[in-house]
Amino acid sequence: FVYCSSDPVNFVDLWGLCQGSYSWINSVPLQYRGELEQRVERSKIHGHLLRVSESYTTIGGKNKENRGKDLLIIENTIRGDTVTIPVSSIANMDKTRISDSLSENNFILTYDPYSTSKYAPDVFTISDGTLFPKVPYNTTGEKLSRKGTTETNDIPWRGHNTNYWGSEGCITGQSGNVNGDWTTVIKKLNEWGIKSYFDIPMTFGLGTY
Repeated sequence: FVYCSSDPVNFVDLWGLCQGSYSWINSVPLQYRGELEQRVERSKIHGHLLRVSESYTTIGGKNKENRGKDLLIIENTIRGDTVTIPVSSIANMDKTRISDSLSENNFILTYDPYSTSKYAPDVFTISDGTLFPKVPYNTTGEKLSRKGTTETNDIPWRGHNTNYWGSEGCITGQSGNVNGDWTTVIKKLNEWGIKSYFDIPMTFGLGTY
């Protein structure tokens, strides 16, 4: 128990010796097995949204050259594998009438391959976290629901592709970008065995590159 801080569920198989099979779960009583499997999955995959200072200058359609400089990073800690794509993560669409943005707090990115969104299948829902209606002037924000909506906005906040860098609070990737887009992330998740509805805990950071 020393290597896993006395928590062998959340810190299972530190060196990947079981190659992701987790056959030990089969020895757990059936009524507890599903919960354990979910905890193992949640413990091995997490993400990070790295936002650069220049991104803030794109609000209101300004400084288009600074779009797409934020980075979305998702890591599989057991496999030691990572997928990274450039994104825009604050409001910067031309002619936008809102300037909502994700706040610098932890949030949940939910992969839903069965989404009926017009952006399907390259869609994730920002299913937990806080929106700041007018960054950086509003310091309270609005809580997102599991559906990615708030009390004042019933349109789900998404992670999705477009043909250009643009966003209204969503995390937006550019379709077909040579450095990777949301399709790249989905392929990696599928490679890791994530092919159904799945929550990815995410954190924010501010970069200087």
